Amino acid sequence: MNAEIKLQILNDIKTLTSAVANKVDILDALDRDQSDVGRYDLIDQLVTYRQEIDKLQKVTNRSIAIVV
Repeated sequence: MNAEIKLQILNDIKTLTSAVANKVDILDALDRDQSDVGRYDLIDQLVTYRQEIDKLQKVTNRSIAIVV
């Protein structure tokens, strides 16, 4: 029973991580908008977001493999 709940929570984390990745993609597109004076002001943070999302996806996948 606990394994099922763990798996459900891990799948929720996987879904949420995907949603965050989609938001970062939108933020990136906005940051690259050539018509805006604030273009490229988030470039370093966007790189960090992507690195951390990748780490979160990997640890979630490893966790799922352990629980299954």
